[in-house]
Amino acid sequence: MKDETQSTVDAVDSPPSWWRRVWRDLQPLISTTSVPVAVLFLVSMAFSFVAFGHRDVGHTAGSSYAYLFGHWTDFYTYNQPTFERNDYFPSIYVVFALWMAPVKLLVSPGIQNGVNISSWEMLWAKFGVMLVFGATVLVMVRIARELFPARQQTQRMVVAAYLLSPFAAFTVGVFGRYDIIAILFMLLGLLHFLRGNKWRFAFFFAIAVSFTYFALVLFAPLLLLRYKRLRDLVLLSLTALSIAALEGAAYWSNPPFHTTVSFLAQQYLKGNGQQGSLQSVILILILVGLFLLWRLPLDPSALGATAVFAGALAYGFMFVAVKWNLAWFALLVPLFALTLGYLRRPGRFLLWESGVFVAYIWVAVNRWSHNIDMEMLRRGSLRSLLGPPHLFLSDLYRWAATPWLNVVLTVFFLSPVLFWLLERAEATRAVAPPEDTRTVGRGIWALRAATPLLFWSVPVIAALVMPVSAATMFTPQAPAYVMEQRPMCGPEHKLPYGQLRDGETAQQTFVAQAARLGAVSVMVGTWGHQMSGRLLIDVKDAAGTTLGTRDVDLTRVPDNSALYVILDSPAADSSGATYTVTFRTAGVPATSSFSLWGSSDDCDPHGTLTLDGAAQGGDANLTEYYARR
Repeated sequence: MKDETQSTVDAVDSPPSWWRRVWRDLQPLISTTSVPVAVLFLVSMAFSFVAFGHRDVGHTAGSSYAYLFGHWTDFYTYNQPTFERNDYFPSIYVVFALWMAPVKLLVSPGIQNGVNISSWEMLWAKFGVMLVFGATVLVMVRIARELFPARQQTQRMVVAAYLLSPFAAFTVGVFGRYDIIAILFMLLGLLHFLRGNKWRFAFFFAIAVSFTYFALVLFAPLLLLRYKRLRDLVLLSLTALSIAALEGAAYWSNPPFHTTVSFLAQQYLKGNGQQGSLQSVILILILVGLFLLWRLPLDPSALGATAVFAGALAYGFMFVAVKWNLAWFALLVPLFALTLGYLRRPGRFLLWESGVFVAYIWVAVNRWSHNIDMEMLRRGSLRSLLGPPHLFLSDLYRWAATPWLNVVLTVFFLSPVLFWLLERAEATRAVAPPEDTRTVGRGIWALRAATPLLFWSVPVIAALVMPVSAATMFTPQAPAYVMEQRPMCGPEHKLPYGQLRDGETAQQTFVAQAARLGAVSVMVGTWGHQMSGRLLIDVKDAAGTTLGTRDVDLTRVPDNSALYVILDSPAADSSGATYTVTFRTAGVPATSSFSLWGSSDDCDPHGTLTLDGAAQGGDANLTEYYARR
């Protein structure tokens, strides 16, 4: 029998359990940022986790159920009628199928419920995403140790910057986006790159590439930075592409899979409204940069810094060149956080990033109006408890500011290098602070943790509970938000009718579906262009009496937005009656791309869409609103 002394020795020598190791890694972060900041972060993430959801999560989770139903070989073909298109390689759907299987069996076994997953399914899907985010934090701890081995304060600072990033809080906590799965394997690849294990480096990037092509944007500069021999370049590149290639070969016989590949290529390569010459310049800069990395002699002492800044710059150029999706910002977060370890005054960058998050939300709610706003509450787990919104965030964050805020975002994409150059310039003037002042005040950490709450969650809740009378001060169309909605053609608006020009008239007739018609709205498109001129809309009954009008300044209309006409008073006996909505433009040039969105289907058999008197065969994307009693 062992004595007490021997037992004590064994306890000391034995390795700590996994949860003790996790606590050992995370506990210093609390001391770095403070307990109140940690509590604020947890409250913010918990609220986002429960309250918000997004259609993308439902689409991916619902699609993944095809694997549970045994459709392993015809996955893309089977899903096409229900989901139209699956935008990813099989890896993401396999992971979702495995993760979602327990709750699917409990909630709705054997039922293909499309994108409309239950609250429990949404929670379970987001919980999985949150767990993966936690795993990325632990990997970041290890990467920070590799990059800053003798600087524990810097290690804690860069990990805290990642953990408390408002972009991470939004893309993971609010959105529930699964790009974080690819990021986990990208970070594992970066970790083994720093440790010099080339095969693990390539293997983890191979997994990441099967989740997102964007992993190659980081893999390429890392590969050329460290490995100079042609044999290594070829073998490691083939390894990184191997899993995606095998998946592609397995599903190449599925025609919808071809559509997925071509669609992704088009979306990823589509410019962000920039001229082709600018994109060409960016491509040349990227190619020159990759060549210089390959020819650059390997300096072990600068390997980490070069890898981090090269990766951050590669993603920055990518975001400048392509038409980005707001969920992709998660790719920037870990690399931008790691660059802080090389700045003398990282607090300035953290403040800048919090400000940029406001621009990010402002642009997002206008670019994806009625999608990235109250709609995310409607798909969250509290949806059954909520009434209709009284405002949308695009009513609070006005579209007119978005062109300038897009400039802010463009600068942000390249800001790690810009901040580094700023500090080099300050150093030449001897105004940089001494080395031992590389600390971040707790007020900055508190602001960073509070930013998503202040500029996303609080405005969303305010828009939900604000009285209609107060909401009307922000937008005259607020009364329509609380009415009962009856879309004439459903949510899709893929067919453009027009383009409308001065002297042309578009008319949509429809038969009201219920009593108390109070408003109508129509979806319009600008094809991403700045409009000029005005749109005049009026609603008349069968007798020709004007019930409501709207004069719209098109310079203030974002792409893919709904334009409302509130009737002077609800039409009490509207059910079964015919109404006509007329659209005319004034001051719109002949080269304008302004269009009405609609459907090729005849959604209302008794209604007709005409352009200058010519019937179009389909209908406009019109929504009817009926006042509640």
